[in-house]
Amino acid sequence: MRGFFGCVLFTFAVMMILTASCSLSEDGPEVHIVVGEVTLKRNDKTQPVSAGVKLKLWDSLTVASKSKMKITSGSSNIFVNENSAFQLIRPSGPEAFALKINKGEFHLVMRNGESAVCRLGDAFITIKNADAAVSAGTRGELPQIAVLRGDAFINRSGQETRIVSCTRAVLESAGIPLKEPLQADAYERLKTWVGKSVVEKAATDGGCRPQYAQTVPESEPEIEKGGATAVVSASLKTTPEPKPRPAQPEPVRQFASAHLVMPKKAAPGQKFPIEVQWKDGAVPQNAVYRFDLDGDGNFENIPGISENRVTHAFKKEGSFLIKAQITTEGAAASVLERQIMISKLPAAQLKATPASGAAGKTGFTFDASGSGAAGHNLSELQFKWIFERDGKREYPKGQGFTSEHTLKRTLEKTGLHRVGVQMKSRDGTIDSAWTTVNVISGVVIDYISGPRQAFAGQDIIFKCNISGGEAAGFTWRFKSGDSIAVERKTTQPQISLKLEKLGEYTVTCDVMGEKETIVSQQIALQIVNSPVTANAGGPYSAMVNKPVKLKGSAQNPLSEIILYEWYVSGSQKADFSSAAPETFEYVFSKFGKHTVIFSATAANGMIGRDTAAVEVKEMPPVANAGGDIVSRPGRKVRLRGTGSVPEGGEIIRYDWDFEGKGVYEWSSEHNGDVEHVFTTYSSPVLRVTNSAGVSATDTMRVIICPDDMVTVTGGKFCIDKYEWPNRRDSLPHANINWHNAQESCKSAGKRLCTETEWIRACRNDQTQKQAGKNAFPYGMEFDENKCNTLGNVKSKNKFSASGSFHECAGSLSVFDMSGNTAEWTLSSDRTNASAFGGFYQSGANDSNCESRVSLDKNRSYFFTGFRCCR
Repeated sequence: MRGFFGCVLFTFAVMMILTASCSLSEDGPEVHIVVGEVTLKRNDKTQPVSAGVKLKLWDSLTVASKSKMKITSGSSNIFVNENSAFQLIRPSGPEAFALKINKGEFHLVMRNGESAVCRLGDAFITIKNADAAVSAGTRGELPQIAVLRGDAFINRSGQETRIVSCTRAVLESAGIPLKEPLQADAYERLKTWVGKSVVEKAATDGGCRPQYAQTVPESEPEIEKGGATAVVSASLKTTPEPKPRPAQPEPVRQFASAHLVMPKKAAPGQKFPIEVQWKDGAVPQNAVYRFDLDGDGNFENIPGISENRVTHAFKKEGSFLIKAQITTEGAAASVLERQIMISKLPAAQLKATPASGAAGKTGFTFDASGSGAAGHNLSELQFKWIFERDGKREYPKGQGFTSEHTLKRTLEKTGLHRVGVQMKSRDGTIDSAWTTVNVISGVVIDYISGPRQAFAGQDIIFKCNISGGEAAGFTWRFKSGDSIAVERKTTQPQISLKLEKLGEYTVTCDVMGEKETIVSQQIALQIVNSPVTANAGGPYSAMVNKPVKLKGSAQNPLSEIILYEWYVSGSQKADFSSAAPETFEYVFSKFGKHTVIFSATAANGMIGRDTAAVEVKEMPPVANAGGDIVSRPGRKVRLRGTGSVPEGGEIIRYDWDFEGKGVYEWSSEHNGDVEHVFTTYSSPVLRVTNSAGVSATDTMRVIICPDDMVTVTGGKFCIDKYEWPNRRDSLPHANINWHNAQESCKSAGKRLCTETEWIRACRNDQTQKQAGKNAFPYGMEFDENKCNTLGNVKSKNKFSASGSFHECAGSLSVFDMSGNTAEWTLSSDRTNASAFGGFYQSGANDSNCESRVSLDKNRSYFFTGFRCCR
């Protein structure tokens, strides 16, 4: 047998427990038994399901392989087999509950008039007070439903199909479901996962399997748990063997002259005649008539009816097969059949826009496009238009029917005009609809201008645009549901207001014209909540156990923000709440990446949320490589590196990079003390690492000056012996700007000297206090013959070769720091830098160790050169 069942059943039981507001109460459907693994997805969260769990609207459940479950609601039960998935959804009709089945097998046992609707693809299946099973997507078979007891109805594309007891219906990809008798293998398969007693009782009560009449429980008591049976109720009763139904004689169409007369179509609840008629008066004597009016295959003897005619009415829509059985003495029964469609009969509808207007000016639109009913397309209907005034009728399109379902017309005469339309369907059904328009000589509403959607609390402006005359006044009504929320009278056609309540409004403008005539027009308005825009800021960076400041902002265009909240610790309760957007400080005790939530609530109830990332780092240790050391090539230098952890902890490793090139040649777990032989100027790097694996570095210098530089021991730096290019007996480079001077030093692995370094070297490494204010490299008094300065006849007013003035140096042997060329020094200023020492035209006041001039870095000066430091 094909795999079972589709959509209807499960919805039923679940939805019966929902409350009228479509949310489930504490008494709602309950998971009664779980065998194996069942999972529930609710609000995007997934959790395992166990017995006793109450289900809610929009819950999605999945039953795993080799698993099953039972759901109980009141006196009804739902059995769900393995590999099934479904969701509780909102009912779309009068039924109390609804279910959407995605796949799997379901068996519904509905009692005490309870009902459900189940969605399966484009089909909706309704089950009421019945036992039925549905399967969808199992074993590669088409969706289907099997009814063991009672009736089920499949509604698909507006057509309803009834499935009676002991019948299976298969839902093809389209069209009416295929029906066939329920075979034995279907019952046997159901018993393997629903339970033997449940299936046999339903089959017995439905008259499907008389041999199932045996000792069975009074209610559906069992669901198979693996190889055992879990008993739900032990109340048993003994059902007597039912009497077999009398065998029906094989139908024979014996009376060729008889036929069944009845309408092809009727409306729900409409009584219609059913009559067996005979041709040529060939009516047999002693004929007995019986009718099958409910489609169950059984012919009923209708009390008081022995004739060939009966009346009947169907309450529900759908297609029904009616049969009449004729029996006579000594002859086999003959059966006549006719199909009838029960649906709403086509009805005419007419709408006029506007309801009133000016004579000869307003173009009225009369619209009958809402006419018709199920099974009738608008193109299959025809219409006849009628205009009536003062008892006289006019047919603008003639007295025949046309396909035009809308009509536009201007009316010339004032007063009430009655307009009608007659509609004729394809089966000849005729219906009429009428409306009335008021034609006046005065003011007319052309249209109402204003928004069709607005936010709660927003200033809204509407205007009633009129023509054709002067208005005596305006009345505005804003109706929500059955109640009027706002009613105002104005002398102007415009109104401004705020609406706080959410929902649909009908906006009406009444205009009073001449002779107290009133014209009206309406529009629809939707009031929605204005959104809250929240900004959590960030991303943030913090240190463990150190406060980090979190600051969020929010806005709502139409409502005040009344609450700001931060959720940081993962708790359901806010870690910070304030009525003002204050800065929130929080201390993280664990390093890593954290996500914080910022929430803002407006006075109109709207809430906005935003998240921000916070990267929390371990507090780094502190490395101390020690002070700079002045040394000579080939000497051992003792380095004393230390480290500390500000927030507690310990240093677990010390590393030294002796050359400062990124390669750590030495390591220790105890301390940073080490001896190393340096041959050149170096910048060793100490790296310390704490127990959390976080490292820190520090750099010191081992100052070993090269041969062309002089060691300034007190200042711990090296300086060129001569002006650039730092070669004895070479003329110094001049007429070079500051930037080119810096690049030249950099290309040699050096830099321009700082102002302090230049002055110390000029004063032979003495402090300003020790050297006096106006010291020269050679002494405290100016001597024009010592250096290439103003008055020295040796240079003859020009640059001299570096070192040619042997006495223009002090104890450090740094030459030409007074006169010859002024020398650029380092500067952090963007535009200017100082040049020290004067040049060959400088006198006593401009050539001492403190003589300086501020120059433009971007310009070259004929008298300015430089020397480098390190």
